[in-house]
Amino acid sequence: MTGVYSTREGFNCYTCYLALKQHFTSNYDYFKYNGKVNATPDSFETRRDKFQFYKLSKKKDYQKLILSNFIADNGKKWIGDLLTTEADNIYNEWLNRQQSLSYRFKSELSTIDDIDLSCRVVEGQHPNLLEMYLRGDISIESLIICDDLLNIFR
Repeated sequence: MTGVYSTREGFNCYTCYLALKQHFTSNYDYFKYNGKVNATPDSFETRRDKFQFYKLSKKKDYQKLILSNFIADNGKKWIGDLLTTEADNIYNEWLNRQQSLSYRFKSELSTIDDIDLSCRVVEGQHPNLLEMYLRGDISIESLIICDDLLNIFR
């Protein structure tokens, strides 16, 4: 135990941060390796920013806070950036999107007349569904759900 901070929780936060960062910035697959990374408590204890991880580990759902901020910034957040009001705002917006996911998916897709036609590549152009996402007409979550169900981009 380091003061009021738990070494185990700080280290767990550190490994979560590393695993998610590698998932977004390299070919590391968080799901394949179940979030496991090559890190040791000793290496963690020698870091100058370890207290940032201790502080972050005190937050409820720090894993989701890290994830939501990496989604927003392609894994380029520094640990100190995750302790800001901006990071909390990004997390809260992400949480709201997750909680209203099925409603948003239904309402965003209700504007599409023919989903099959919207997923086709015509004369080398982007599918209409991708264009809708790029214009901001549908969310990335809806695009991913459609891809998962219909194998659009595979």
